[in-house]
Amino acid sequence: TPSVHFGGGVGSRGLYQANIGGNGKLGALSFNLALTHESTDSFSAIGNTKAAAFNADNDPYRNTSVSGKLSYALAPGHDLSVMGFHSVGLTHFDSSSPAASFDSRSERTIFNYAVQSQNKFLPNWQSTLRIGVSADDLRTATLGNHWNQIRTDQDQLLWQNDFTTRAGVVTLGTEHTEQQVTSNTRYAITQRKVSSYFAGYRGKFGAHSMQFNVRNDDNSQFGNHSTGSAAYGYQFTKAWRGSTSIGTAFRAPTFNELYFPSFGNANLQPETALNSEVAVHFDQGAHHASLVYFDNRIDNLIAFVSSTFLQVQDARITGTTLSYNGRVSDFGVRGSITLQDARNENDHSRLNRRAKQTATFGVDRQWGAWTFGGDMIAAGMRYSGTGNTLPMGGYTVFNLNTAYRYSKELSFQARVNNVFNKQYELVQTFNTPDRNFFIGFDYHPK
Repeated sequence: TPSVHFGGGVGSRGLYQANIGGNGKLGALSFNLALTHESTDSFSAIGNTKAAAFNADNDPYRNTSVSGKLSYALAPGHDLSVMGFHSVGLTHFDSSSPAASFDSRSERTIFNYAVQSQNKFLPNWQSTLRIGVSADDLRTATLGNHWNQIRTDQDQLLWQNDFTTRAGVVTLGTEHTEQQVTSNTRYAITQRKVSSYFAGYRGKFGAHSMQFNVRNDDNSQFGNHSTGSAAYGYQFTKAWRGSTSIGTAFRAPTFNELYFPSFGNANLQPETALNSEVAVHFDQGAHHASLVYFDNRIDNLIAFVSSTFLQVQDARITGTTLSYNGRVSDFGVRGSITLQDARNENDHSRLNRRAKQTATFGVDRQWGAWTFGGDMIAAGMRYSGTGNTLPMGGYTVFNLNTAYRYSKELSFQARVNNVFNKQYELVQTFNTPDRNFFIGFDYHPK
C-alpha cells in the first residue's frame, strides 16, 4: 500500500528544513521518492577580523534535493530499476579574491541517474548491470557578476556477478567510466577513461570468516594500478570476536582538485596507501563494544592547505579507537575515543587539522512518550597549514535533545546545540556555529 510522510522544522539564524516522501508497491511496480529543502541565513564564514578575507556579512546557504527509485519485477528474480538524485545548492562564503568586500558565492548542481537490471539467472548466480550518468557543476561568482565554472561529467557502466557456492560467495565484475571536465578556464587534459576489473571472495567456516578482494584500474591519465585486501575473523565465544585486515588503496585526484580556479593543483599525483587493522569485538545482549588498532601509510596524501591542494609525500596515521553502544540500566549509552598519531614521515610534523585525541559521548533516557538526551564532541589541539606553526586549540561541545511521540504517526523533536556557546575552529579563521536551537516534527500517516 502506498504511503507518504513529511516533516520539517525551524531553528536559529533563519534555519528552515522541510521534507516529504513516499513509497509503496502496486503489483509488480514499487517506488520511493523523497524531496528535501534546507535554508539558513547562517553567519559570517570568517570570524577573524584581521583575516584578509574577512567580510562581516552573513553567508547564507540553500539546498534543494530530490531522489527516487522506480522498480518493476519482470519475473521472479528479475528486476528493472530506474533511480536518480538531483541537488541544487547556493553557498555564500568569504574570500580575499576578488575582494574581501565582495559577496562571494557559488552555485552547485549535482545529479546522478542510472538504469539497473538485477537478474537471478541461476539459483546461485545474481547479476547486476548498471548504466549511469552523473555530473558535478560548480559555478563561482566573480566581480562584474561573471562566473567561473568547472563541471565534471561521468558516464558509468558496471556489471557485477555474485556466485553463491558451498565454500562462500565469489564476486566477479567490471566497471568502465568516462570523465570529462568543462570550464571557462582552459586545461591541458579535459577527459579520461578508467577501465576496471575486480574479484572478491567471502566465506565462513565454523568460527572462521574471511574475505579477499582484488581490483585493477587502468586510468588513461594516471596509468595502471592494482589494489587488493584480505581480512580474517575468528569467533572465540558467542560474545567475543577478533579480526584483522590489510589492504592497498589507490585514488586519482578529482578534476576539481586538479583544476578548480585559484585552488586546484595540476601537478597532483594519485594517492596510494597500505592500510592494516587489528580489532577485538564484544557483542552480548544490549552491549556492543570494540577496540581497534589501525596503521595507515599513505603516499602522496592530498590535503587542502593554505587555499590550495598540496601533497604529503609520505604520511602515516596510527592509532587506537575504543567504542561502546548499549544500555546501562534505563539509559542508552554510546561513545568512542580515538588516540592517534598522524604525521608527515619526511619531517615528522603532524598532519594538517588532525588532533591526537578525539572523543564522542551520548546518553538518553525515555520516560513514557518523552525521550531526553545529550551528547558531547571533543577534540584535542591541532595545527593548520604546514610546518606546525599555526596551532588551533582543542574544544569540547555539548548538545541537548528531546523528543515527544504524540502518536504512532506524529512525533516532535527539539535540540539545543553548543549549549555552553563554545567558540572554536575546525579550520583556522573560519567560524563555527554558536549556541543554536532547532524544533521540528515528523508525520507518518498510516
